[in-house]
Amino acid sequence: MSSLPTWVRSPWTLAGAVAVLVLLGRRGYTFGGEPVRSGVDRDPAKLQPRFARRVEAVFAGMRARGFEPMLWEGYRTPARAAELSVRGTGISDSLHANGIAVDVVDGALWAAGRDPWAASAAFWAALGQEYERAGITWGGRFSRADRPHGQAIPVSMQTAFRAASPSEQTRMVA
Repeated sequence: MSSLPTWVRSPWTLAGAVAVLVLLGRRGYTFGGEPVRSGVDRDPAKLQPRFARRVEAVFAGMRARGFEPMLWEGYRTPARAAELSVRGTGISDSLHANGIAVDVVDGALWAAGRDPWAASAAFWAALGQEYERAGITWGGRFSRADRPHGQAIPVSMQTAFRAASPSEQTRMVA
């Protein structure tokens, strides 16, 4: 449990996250699900609750456009973040480990047994627009583009976020 973000370990914020997810479930909340491969966490309950609501809006917007978004990865343990950093496909201090970053891919491709990262330009453009509409920083605008990635805070705030206390971090995500 100690590898979970502070807000998840706190009984009050965990209760709030569960309440949000229960309410969202009543409205057809459908992102998240079983891991698609070992070590990948797709449980939206491990995302910071305010961020999870924004991600839900992204999924609703994508579906309204006729796409089938799929949460590829949400929360990432520090060990997995370190492993991906060694491989060169991630960073050790990933915002995924704080529950404020996600990777979304084309679920229709996955369902068809194809590479969900090989989505059309239209899918990626729509995803970027929906991320930004929801107030999420889109990785497609990074100097090294990461089109599936969305995070709760802009790149310019990352250093301050990592140095902040857990309560300050929660305020920064608001």
